[in-house]
Amino acid sequence: RLARALGIGTEATRLVAAVAYALSPRTLTVLGPVSAEALPLVLLPWCLLPLVAADRGRLPVPRAAALSGVAVLLMGGVNATLTAAVLPLPALYLVTRRPPVRRRLLGWWAAAVALACLWWAVPLLLLGRYSIPFLSYVESAADTTGPVSTLQALRGTNDWIASVLDRGGEFFWPAAGTVLTNPALMVSTGAVAVLGLAGLAHRGMPERGFLVLAATTGVVMLALGHTGALTGPFSAGWQDLLDGVLAPLRNVHKADPVLRLPVSLGLAHLLGVIRLPRRRAVAVAVAAGLVAVTAAPLALQQLRPGPHWAGIPRWWPDAARWLGQHSGGDRTLLVPGAGFGRYQWGRTIDEPIQPLAEAPWASRSQVPLAAEGASRVMEAVDTVLASGAGSPALADLLARSGVRYLLVRNDLDWVAAGTPRPAVVHQALDRSPGLARVATFGPPVGGGSRGPLTVYGYDLDSGYPALEVYEVRRHVARVSAVSVRDVAEISGGPESVLALLEAGLLRPETPAVLTGEPEKVAGSRALATDGLRRVERTPGRLYGATGPTLSPADPLRLDRPARDLLPFPSEGHETTARYLGVAGVTASSSAADPDSLAPSRPELQAWSAVDGDPGTLWRS
Repeated sequence: RLARALGIGTEATRLVAAVAYALSPRTLTVLGPVSAEALPLVLLPWCLLPLVAADRGRLPVPRAAALSGVAVLLMGGVNATLTAAVLPLPALYLVTRRPPVRRRLLGWWAAAVALACLWWAVPLLLLGRYSIPFLSYVESAADTTGPVSTLQALRGTNDWIASVLDRGGEFFWPAAGTVLTNPALMVSTGAVAVLGLAGLAHRGMPERGFLVLAATTGVVMLALGHTGALTGPFSAGWQDLLDGVLAPLRNVHKADPVLRLPVSLGLAHLLGVIRLPRRRAVAVAVAAGLVAVTAAPLALQQLRPGPHWAGIPRWWPDAARWLGQHSGGDRTLLVPGAGFGRYQWGRTIDEPIQPLAEAPWASRSQVPLAAEGASRVMEAVDTVLASGAGSPALADLLARSGVRYLLVRNDLDWVAAGTPRPAVVHQALDRSPGLARVATFGPPVGGGSRGPLTVYGYDLDSGYPALEVYEVRRHVARVSAVSVRDVAEISGGPESVLALLEAGLLRPETPAVLTGEPEKVAGSRALATDGLRRVERTPGRLYGATGPTLSPADPLRLDRPARDLLPFPSEGHETTARYLGVAGVTASSSAADPDSLAPSRPELQAWSAVDGDPGTLWRS
């Protein structure tokens, strides 16, 4: 429809170009795992179509702007950057119009887009008052832009997640990995891009100025930060901006439609200008064949990662209903924490309880949206469960944190997700007094898919119900009044509360403040811990994410906006390492480093080579 409105190509070539756009690598990459990310690409032509009609006098300007705004509305509110990244294309179209039309259309369209985004923009601003700046704690600009060369940008393989491998050595998103690395798909996606660019370069291309400008803008947005053999002079500065003031735009792959739509329209034009019908038919057939090869992941059913699933198993709605009936408004914590929803029955990415919950709940996942302190407390709970040792104070920590129930997820695919195995989690629960199992849901499940890994003692994790509910049988009042003299002031982090509870130095109901908090009541009882240590944290890991304790002079290995999840400015409040007998110990690498390929193991740091302990060692 858009190509027809712009006078580009013939009916047959428009159809080929439309299929090429609909089955572009961007669509194949995101449609299965995070389908919401496909919405802006799907709706971008519908956003542009009314504006073309208004420019050519086929629609009144207010109505055209409103229809374009409806398309923006339907792009969804799951991610503000997804919408913002594609809006440069219609904006470029409007600024390249004749002055009288440009002024009217721009005004009406800007108002329509603002109204279309209002329903999610206001809650997003409200969330920003409570949530941490999580963009500082996720992937950096070096991760998202470094791999995207101009060739990858043109092919459409510009999503950095496409190259991420699973714990079993398979691609995290199978379709994306296939498009990125398969030789036949390399040729087909490259050829489609070259044909589209040739069409854009043709002198007879309608709207050539606008479309070339749009395609150039798309390439710049995608590939400007590339670091490699052909690193540009502006890549470092661009990455700094994306880690700074432009952090919301860091995932540059979301701008792919700004390039993909002009390239697809160029393909329609190139095929359409072939004058001899027989040659045109052959060219259309060849182009259609290239597009068909590109769509191989669709035919191979690779779009959705993990096991195929038709719906959320019945035990999840049953558990959510039970918690809603019994929680009395108290919070449930999902354990163990997992980066994404990766279950034996399917990979949901988001948590299945999210659309089902009838009571407050929390979980620790790969993207930290809660306050830094809350994230560290949940990490302390996961550390206890992953150890298998349990804790005499775990129930007290949960109770004073407002948690009444634990929802134990035995149906997690613990091998693929990298979470503690169910047998270890249950051992920790059994060794933690004050926790009692009160409900179970679902059939007995095994320990997760083995994939290419060999898991010894696999049968230890069989026989647990899919979901279990444990009640925290400790009582801490939601609201209480205490004397300021009884407030404990802790030198450490929020997770230090657990160690103090275990040592009997803090009562479950005693309030506490942290020494480094900027606004606090000065507590009269000073308690010093080594809990808040100077470490580097690897984003994307929940277990084995932090490296060894650093000295003040130790250099950082990760170039990131934030070194760690810190509940307050930590200068002067962190525990640091100090060497005795030597000036320092360095190594080119160690298995304790936060940038290690495997989860960090602090006991394998360089210091272990000279610490005089025969039970420790340094490993590269």
